[in-house]
Amino acid sequence: MGENIDANERARILAVPSTSPTVTLAVILVHPAVSFELYIERLRALISAAVDISRTVNFDEDSTVAIDSLPEWFRNMSDVIAGEGASSYSNAGLGDPWDPEEWIYCFDPDLRAWAWCYVTVREDGVAVWVDTLGESHVPHDELLWALYVSGAESVDPLYMEDATVWENESH
Repeated sequence: MGENIDANERARILAVPSTSPTVTLAVILVHPAVSFELYIERLRALISAAVDISRTVNFDEDSTVAIDSLPEWFRNMSDVIAGEGASSYSNAGLGDPWDPEEWIYCFDPDLRAWAWCYVTVREDGVAVWVDTLGESHVPHDELLWALYVSGAESVDPLYMEDATVWENESH
């Protein structure tokens, strides 16, 4: 996605966007182990910090990337929610826990294949909407890790949805 990532991504993390970026969006339905409100707060804090870092770092030239602005609970896996999310991630067969220093490199704008759109609340979970420029198969392992450690009990596979569905959901 690289340079195609919308410059307004951070604004969309924190507020309802006025328009959807594309006709087709990718959706990941998350089943949080915590309240929907707490889950969304944690996820937004984590993703917005990562996007901020990605906007200020030269991933090709900087030998280390400062991660101090990532939430402390994420950097140290220091609370029960993050720990249980990491266990759920592993139990889902998605691999080993991510190191925060390695994880942040997946936010390199030249490598990341998705951009944040928004979250909506459904009866059965939290829908995380991302722009993949219409591609139904994009690498998003770093997003799955963020979804789990923010408090997910389980996460359904990514699927494509018409943007009108997003527009009609509760924001």
